[in-house]
Amino acid sequence: MNLPRTRWRLPIASTFAPIGCAPQPAHPPPALNAPFPWPIGAAEGSGNAPDEHRWRALQDPAVDALVDAALAGSPALAQALARVDETQAGLSRRTP
Repeated sequence: MNLPRTRWRLPIASTFAPIGCAPQPAHPPPALNAPFPWPIGAAEGSGNAPDEHRWRALQDPAVDALVDAALAGSPALAQALARVDETQAGLSRRTP
C-alpha cells in the first residue's frame, strides 16, 4: 500500500503526541545543602560590597589590560546621561 506521505504522518503523530503530555507524579523539591549560611544583611549595604578592582585578584596582566582598556573607553553613568540629554536637545532643535 503506497500512501502519500501526508496521509500516514497524522495518525502516527496523533498516536505518540499524548505520550509526551502524560501527567507526571509530583516530585519533592531537592534538599539544598549550603556550605555556610547566607548573611541576611549582605544585600542591605552592610559593608560586604565586592572590591572595586576584584579582577586584580586573578593576577593576570592580560585581564588587567583588557579591563583597563574597557573602563577607559566606557563613560561613567553621568557622562552617558549627559550625552543622551545633549542628543535629545539637538533632536528637539531640528524638529519643527
